[in-house]
Amino acid sequence: MCEAAPVMTQTEVQAGPCRDGRNLKSEADVKGFTAEEFTKVGPSVCAIQSAIPMHCRDRSLSRSVLCVIRDLLYITACAAVQYSLLALVPPDSTLLRAVLWGVYIFWQGVFFTGIWVMGHECGHGAFSPYSMLNDSIGFVLHSALLVPYFSWQYSHARHHKFTNHATKGESHVPSLESEMGVFSRIQKALEGYGLDDVFPVFPIVMLLVGYPVYLFWNASGGRVGYDRRPYSDTKPSHFNPNGGLFPPYMREKVLLSGVGCSITLLILAYCAGRVGLSSVLLWYGCPYLMTNAWLTLYTSLQHTHEGVPHYGDEAFTFIRGALASIDRPPYGIFSTHFHHEIGTTHVLHHIDSRIPCYHAREATDAIKPILGDYYREDGTPIVKAFLKVHRECKFIGGLNGVQFYRPGQRPQQQPCGSNARTSRR
Repeated sequence: MCEAAPVMTQTEVQAGPCRDGRNLKSEADVKGFTAEEFTKVGPSVCAIQSAIPMHCRDRSLSRSVLCVIRDLLYITACAAVQYSLLALVPPDSTLLRAVLWGVYIFWQGVFFTGIWVMGHECGHGAFSPYSMLNDSIGFVLHSALLVPYFSWQYSHARHHKFTNHATKGESHVPSLESEMGVFSRIQKALEGYGLDDVFPVFPIVMLLVGYPVYLFWNASGGRVGYDRRPYSDTKPSHFNPNGGLFPPYMREKVLLSGVGCSITLLILAYCAGRVGLSSVLLWYGCPYLMTNAWLTLYTSLQHTHEGVPHYGDEAFTFIRGALASIDRPPYGIFSTHFHHEIGTTHVLHHIDSRIPCYHAREATDAIKPILGDYYREDGTPIVKAFLKVHRECKFIGGLNGVQFYRPGQRPQQQPCGSNARTSRR
């Protein structure tokens, strides 16, 4: 069914006070956007979908399998080259061996991420027209990376249904200032004195462990469970079928997801017993952390920006949430080739998540004209963009209307008229 964003009244646009203290609830400039942009009717889902060429919806099993085989070949070749090079380097050449390990860890993390993306394709049904096959392959690929496939599949579908919904959203859901924990408050205080600019320790930690912390403890996860009731004191987890995140019918699948990850851990434990824990950490553990870094980098930048709205229940519609996604610039061959366009075609992905990755670029180009100003693309260099998001996007002022991220305390205040809008074409 076609859906158009309903007209909102000016009083529904609630960005809260800007950095210079002015209340922008009904004023024209909201961090570089005009309030009118959130009151006019946007394009309908049907109108956008009709602009996508029909062949872009073709889900080729053979082509998807070839993508997986290619990624597995990259992983195998990377390990084989590393093994061969280490055999040529004397054991006492500590510096050279450290360099080799650093290069291996980086590239193997890149290749692991490609496998995660293909599992992501399976979870959306974009891998092939065959649901059981999709889930079987996705289960194996994600379990190998310690991702609970069916648990993630459920929560990720909710993320797509309620993208940038202030209460029902899932993953990278903004906090209220009153919800910020001890570590967040310490971080905000440090940034107030510019200390985190010297060495951005918090962003680095978030990159490396942010994804598993989300899976285990729902960090940056949603506020309400499957039944739309707030979570109890026991935080939900992707490994806990009784934590409120999952409905009763998901119990077996959540447990199966945990079994898949447990099998991977048992294999790693067996390998550690044969070759040593340090070897397992170098060959698998460190690339796994690099994969977490890539995933956190992609997902945080796809929906987090000081100029992108988050919606309360009365203001949210599916199309508004979908168009609150951001396409980022290509990171060379990393995002376009190795990571199957996951970071550069995310707006399209939220409009139709069943379009395969190998058609995503063409489909994105097809919808740009009809989206016009509704298409969001930020060309800021990736490292600069991530650090900016880390500094500027701390919390939102409420859960109603249209909300924008507010920054933590900074030494110098920026005026409301500063250039903070996304670069949109």
